[in-house]
Amino acid sequence: MFNYSAKAVYRLDVATRTLLAVFGGYWGCAAVTLIVTRILPSDPKTAALTANMLFFILYTCVFIWVFSVRKPLYAWLGVGIPSAVFGLALLMWGGA
Repeated sequence: MFNYSAKAVYRLDVATRTLLAVFGGYWGCAAVTLIVTRILPSDPKTAALTANMLFFILYTCVFIWVFSVRKPLYAWLGVGIPSAVFGLALLMWGGA
């Protein structure tokens, strides 16, 4: 039905992985950062600084992982499920 070239499929794959890493990874890492900020037993400034350093490490790892997975479905599931779980946990905890 559709006759896509290999070049077009590759570009679509890279585009979807980039969008996933940028938006899905950011949302999931931001939720983890907010949860870690609330969990850490130190003063709020130190907890926020520590959680933000963790955010940059996690976000970089998510971005690398999204492009290292063989199939895009695994990337979507691997980023989407944890992002949804941590986002829902944050919402149940009292929001941002």
